[in-house]
Amino acid sequence: MFTLVLVYHEFLLVSILTQSNWTLAVAMRQFLPGISVAGSLPLQSAAAVSAALPLVIVVLIFQKQLVKGLSAGSVKG
Repeated sequence: MFTLVLVYHEFLLVSILTQSNWTLAVAMRQFLPGISVAGSLPLQSAAAVSAALPLVIVVLIFQKQLVKGLSAGSVKG
């Protein structure tokens, strides 16, 4: 519960204080209609998938290097 409050607080902070450098969540919130607008859920879903797909592709391409780096960082010595 505490983590959710911190994440939402960060969303509000970024959306209020920054004018040009928005995070992805704030940008999608500004350009898409609210959840109460009829037909907005498919638009929001498409925006979320479009935002997440490049990250998934990068992780899949560099998966071997990521695992190697994470395991090398966890070994002491």
